[in-house]
Amino acid sequence: MTNGREKLNAVTAWVTQRCLGSPSRSIANRRFGPLLPSRFLTMFFALIVAGSSGFAEAPNDGGGEPASASVEGVIKVSGQQGYSEPIPGVRVTLTATSPSSQSLSATTDDVGHYQFTQLASGVYTLEAGLEGFQSVTKSTELKPGQVRVENIGLELAKAVQKIEVHDKPAGVATQGSASTETINSRQFTTLPLAEQKFKAVMPLVPGVVRTSDGKLNMKGEAENQGMLLVDSAQTVDPVTGSFSIPIPVDDIQALNVYKVPYSAEYGGFSGGLTAIETKAPPSERWKFGVMDFIPGFRGKNGHIVGISDWTPRLFFGGPIVKNKLNFSEAFTYDVRKQPVRGLAWPANETKQQGFDSLTNFQAVLSPRHLLTVSVNGFSNRRQFADISALVPQTASSDDGQRGVSIGAADTYQFISGALLSTVFRYTRFDSNAHGQGPEDMVISPEGWGGNFFDTWTRSANQVELFPIYQFAQKEWHGRHQLKVGVDFNHRSYSGTDHSHPIQLIRHDGSLAEQISFQAGGRLSTQATEVAEFLQDDWRINDRLSLNLGGRFSTQSVGRLAAFAPRAAFVYAPGRIARRSSEAASASSTPRSRCWLRTSPTTLRALSACTTGVGRRSFRLSSFKTPMLRRCLVADLSKQAAILTLVRVISPGTLRLTARFGVMSWCGLAISTVTPRTSIS
Repeated sequence: MTNGREKLNAVTAWVTQRCLGSPSRSIANRRFGPLLPSRFLTMFFALIVAGSSGFAEAPNDGGGEPASASVEGVIKVSGQQGYSEPIPGVRVTLTATSPSSQSLSATTDDVGHYQFTQLASGVYTLEAGLEGFQSVTKSTELKPGQVRVENIGLELAKAVQKIEVHDKPAGVATQGSASTETINSRQFTTLPLAEQKFKAVMPLVPGVVRTSDGKLNMKGEAENQGMLLVDSAQTVDPVTGSFSIPIPVDDIQALNVYKVPYSAEYGGFSGGLTAIETKAPPSERWKFGVMDFIPGFRGKNGHIVGISDWTPRLFFGGPIVKNKLNFSEAFTYDVRKQPVRGLAWPANETKQQGFDSLTNFQAVLSPRHLLTVSVNGFSNRRQFADISALVPQTASSDDGQRGVSIGAADTYQFISGALLSTVFRYTRFDSNAHGQGPEDMVISPEGWGGNFFDTWTRSANQVELFPIYQFAQKEWHGRHQLKVGVDFNHRSYSGTDHSHPIQLIRHDGSLAEQISFQAGGRLSTQATEVAEFLQDDWRINDRLSLNLGGRFSTQSVGRLAAFAPRAAFVYAPGRIARRSSEAASASSTPRSRCWLRTSPTTLRALSACTTGVGRRSFRLSSFKTPMLRRCLVADLSKQAAILTLVRVISPGTLRLTARFGVMSWCGLAISTVTPRTSIS
């Protein structure tokens, strides 16, 4: 450094003498004076010399900015036959060892490449992970200005199946008396469904069958003999009872199918019960979702001739007022064109078009008070609904449905722990059907002609008010959870029906017969039903739980008064879990089921039934679990009969089903020989 400064001083003095103290000064002024001052030339030459001598020889003392480092690489997975394939979409995290440093993250591109730049020197932890693969963590050290390459290989995660052996069965609190199948919201989006509707997923539940006309059949009974509840309120066609009111699948939290709805709060049906729980509006942040916006195109002779089906769905929601008012909206639009064999294109299609919308508002009135309001609007239209090879479009009918269902649920929890829930719902359901014109309908051996004969319209209304009061838990020989409520239902409808004549034509074209109808009139009626119920869920101990209740209902059209007792129990005697439920209803035959789970051993079953007049019938049978046996115990009395079916479900598991009449009392006693520990 000293030699450099001496050279700098010497050069500076020489330049000063040459530029200022010699005749060359005047030359410089004459030649460069107008452009560049001489003093500036002196300083310019001094800096050049200083940069080339003194500073060039001076070592770097660390006062400048250090060069930044970077790390990059490719993430691959070992494929078949030893080949490695890059993995896109892998999340990579880079964390410095310093506690104050923040983590950096990146995602691999289409060729599996990732990169982190502008990094300081030091030691870093690199982590890569993807669902279905084992996470990889490695440490790397970066030096100033270094470009480090860290390639990572991922391995598939191993699937491990565990079997736990318990000496003690689960408590009764984890078991339910009702036989229920549940489909959650994730299954609605992952299951391969032909239609994005809740009715399309219900046939996946054992015991539910969908007929050729799209109707459901549960427990061997038609759809309109069951009941659909949406957020605890009835949501069916008020006239026919069919599940014709659609619910957007993106707003469904869970769908529960009750095969044995024993609880006293349920009534008004004889088939199965389907209960839908909708999602609560998002309360933390706004969420958006757009699904299935790509339509399905239809091709004819190598050309696109329109859309065959299109079901776009939209969902959005979030807090309007933080922690006070939340909102959500789910919307589905549906277009379908179904071709029918036997007819010429383009007059061979059934066309369907419609939408359904569900809007939810949730208001948090207080930490113990919650109010939810929902509006469900829908419309559906079918053209040429019943065409076939013998029924052209001109002889077919069009039908349509539209309406709105407005509901409100108010829930308040008292300081004592009691809960008051009030559900209100109003439903307006309009439907109609008509032919393609006013001509008479013609039926001949070649098929149908003319126009469809019947035209009708119908407007239905339903109002339901359903308050439920749930008492705080009581302690008396166990724990009691009492529930009492009143279900008020009023239905009404009005409509018109008009039919044209039908002509029956022989093979030679002559008229064989003409069917004429009376002049159509206006149809209307109304009905009111009020039901009161009481339910007690009594947990005696960790092994025994009883569910007792009753429902009393009155109808303006139908029975003036009807009482339906309900009973169910769950019993876990040591290593054998037993369930049973009994229900009595004026419109259905109840069923009792008992499941036994034990090790392969001999079981003895005793069935007994007694009628109101005291007649009894007994049958004792022994069964080996690997075998299939049936035991029939029947009372010849007209007042009661019992059928007990013992069936082997799997080695070590039996199912006993008992069906009995309303006026009978039935008991089922089970004894075991050498019970052993079960594996569940």
